[in-house]
Amino acid sequence: VQLSEVKPGIEVTALSFSEQFKNINVVDSNNAMEIISKIPTPAPIDEVRIINTEKEKQALKNKQKNKQPLSLSKIFITGVICLAALLILLLSLPFLLYSYYRFKALHSSIVSQKGYYSYVSAMYLLNQFGFRRDNDTPLQFANNKIDDYFQTDFSAFIQVYLKSKYSSQPISSWELKILSLFYRPFEKSVQNKIPWKERVSGFLNFYRTINYFSKPKI
Repeated sequence: VQLSEVKPGIEVTALSFSEQFKNINVVDSNNAMEIISKIPTPAPIDEVRIINTEKEKQALKNKQKNKQPLSLSKIFITGVICLAALLILLLSLPFLLYSYYRFKALHSSIVSQKGYYSYVSAMYLLNQFGFRRDNDTPLQFANNKIDDYFQTDFSAFIQVYLKSKYSSQPISSWELKILSLFYRPFEKSVQNKIPWKERVSGFLNFYRTINYFSKPKI
């Protein structure tokens, strides 16, 4: 900094790391003039800092000026994006639920859980494709509306599942095999019968999802 640039209003700070200042004995009773009188003359100075407060103020003003306020268009765009994300989440929720049930049905190692999630996943899948149980029992639903139409063994699975859930009798090895191997071929048979456009529209039908959870499952 040139000396010619030093003007009134500029803050100047002198820094010293000299050992002489460590030997100055300052007590609480000393006033400012007494403290200044104890400073060596000339005072050893290691660094001089010149701070142009006017430039700093101007730089701060320019920075604040360059900050653009949040416009209505940005607020609108942000709102539209948030609403779109929420809509996508709601539309994908039926399929996400099915994906969860399906995963549990295929990968549960505990027989009771595998039977339960296979049953729930099958009922949920059929519901989304427009096949509602309504007032039928699960076995009536499987016999009267599902097995003949999709060429599945849903009724056989239902009988074993209900036995494993409510009966005190242990299930046989053959019945255990029915519980374990039921879901994947059942899902394939149902999907082969329903055109892909109907499957997509079925999983986008949020009303059917609400209807499924509003009805008793057994």
